[in-house]
Amino acid sequence: MTALWAFSYPSPTVRAWLTDTAAAGPTVGGFLHVTLAAVAAGLVLSTLRWLIIDNIHAMTGLPRPPFDYGRLSERLSGFDTLVRHHYDYYKFHGNMLIAVALWIAVRHLSPGQMTLRIDSLDLLAGTLLVVLFVGSRDNLRNYYQRTAMLLGKAKNRRGGVPSRAS
Repeated sequence: MTALWAFSYPSPTVRAWLTDTAAAGPTVGGFLHVTLAAVAAGLVLSTLRWLIIDNIHAMTGLPRPPFDYGRLSERLSGFDTLVRHHYDYYKFHGNMLIAVALWIAVRHLSPGQMTLRIDSLDLLAGTLLVVLFVGSRDNLRNYYQRTAMLLGKAKNRRGGVPSRAS
């Protein structure tokens, strides 16, 4: 929804989806349009999170460990718990980070809105970006550490941990 809200600035169609105050009231079709558009936007945000945030974390000292998935079947319940308690929150924080950054950019660069003037809403959004980044990093670190404790690290044929090239 945050990404849709961002695109309501340049798009009258999206703005109408989100703010339609027709006398007839909300419609099932309108609800479905917004729901499908929000799901699609969420999937795009997940891809952007993977492309941007995952790589920033990896390049700044939080690389993904090579887990030993051979142990997964016997520890699936614990793994599911770690995903729910850490990785799902990481995805939320990372996706919202991208969505809020997108909202800031589109808000300032849309036709009729072009301004580089910073207001209190930008300061609030900037603070939110920092909080979301720190939250995403903490949740991802907890997920990596606890999943490595649960599954162990994968080993190559010579007994060592595989390199990034493996």
